[in-house]
Amino acid sequence: MAAEYILVVEDEPGIRAVIQPVLEDDGYRVFLAETGRDAIALASKARPIVAVLDYMLPDMSGVDIAVELRRRWGEDVPIIFMSAADMLPAELSRINAYLFLPKPFNIDDLSAAVRNAIDQPQPQVIGERADCRERRQATA
Repeated sequence: MAAEYILVVEDEPGIRAVIQPVLEDDGYRVFLAETGRDAIALASKARPIVAVLDYMLPDMSGVDIAVELRRRWGEDVPIIFMSAADMLPAELSRINAYLFLPKPFNIDDLSAAVRNAIDQPQPQVIGERADCRERRQATA
C-alpha cells in the first residue's frame, strides 16, 4: 500500500472514471472504492492524504466512512464530500469535513479542492466551491 494516496469513494462507475485520471494527471496516486466497506478496508492499511467521499453509497453513508476515518486517523485526513443530496451543515461540521461539493460539479473544482486540502488542511466554508473561494481570495 502506498504511503500517500487519495481515497475516492464513489459508487457510480462513470464518476470514478472521470475523477481518477484527473487526479492522477495532477500527480496523485488514487485508490478507488465502490462501497463503504471497501473504503474502510483500504483506509485501514494506510492513511489517505485526502478522502473524497460520496454521501450516498449502497452499503453505508459517506458520513459513516468519515466517522471511521476520524476514529482511525483523527483529524489528519481532510474529507471532501460530494453529493447530489442536500447535506446538513451540522452533519458535516460534526465530522469536521473539509469541503462539500454539490453534484454535478466541475472536475476542476474537485482538483482544486484536493490540492487546497493538501496545502491548507483546515476545513473550508461548508458548501463553498473551490473556484468561488479562489476568486474571492484573488480579489481580497
